[in-house]
Amino acid sequence: MGKGYDFTGMTPADLRAYAKECRRESAESFERCDTDGFLSQKANQVTADVYELQATIMENGGRADFLALFDLKGNVVPAVRIDSLYGRQGEKEWAILDSSGRRYAGYFRPSKAHKPGVARANDAKKGYYVGLAAFPAKADIGGTHSWYARSVQLDERDFSDVVPVDNGHLEGPHAERYYRIMDGRFDRGE
Repeated sequence: MGKGYDFTGMTPADLRAYAKECRRESAESFERCDTDGFLSQKANQVTADVYELQATIMENGGRADFLALFDLKGNVVPAVRIDSLYGRQGEKEWAILDSSGRRYAGYFRPSKAHKPGVARANDAKKGYYVGLAAFPAKADIGGTHSWYARSVQLDERDFSDVVPVDNGHLEGPHAERYYRIMDGRFDRGE
C-alpha cells in the first residue's frame, strides 16, 4: 500500500461532499463522451467510494470491522492473516504472533466445514474462535486489475486499541457472524 489518501482536517460531511462531486464529474464525463472516458469515470467512482467509506469509518470512531482471532474466553489473540502455507492458492490462515509481535509463534487454520455450528465446534477444539473486531482503520484503494474502496488497518500488529464486535461471547446481530457468512446464510438472516 502506498501513501494513500490524507484525510487530515476533513469531516464526514466534507468527505461526502467530495464524493458527491466525484460522482457528478463521472456522470458528466459519461454524458460528454460515453464510455470513451471510462478510466476517468472509474477513477472518479472509486474515489467517491473511498471518501464515503472514510466518512463511515470516522463516524465509527476511526474504526472498521476486520476478522480477528479470539481464544475461548473471548480475548483477542494477537495474530495476522497470511497466505496458507500448505493449502490452495488464495487460502488464508492465522499466524499467531509472539509477545514481541514480530515473529510467528504458531499457526491456526480455520475449519472449512460448511455448517456454522460444525465449523465453530471444530475451531473450538483447536482453542480458537474466528470473529470480528473493530480496529483503527482508514479507507484506501485496493485491487490490481479492478479497483475498489477498502478499509485497511492502520497497524495490523497493534492490538492495544481493539474493540471486540463478535468474540464468541456476545449476543445480538453480530453473534457468530463470521460463521454465518462462511455458510452463505448471513444475508438471509438465518
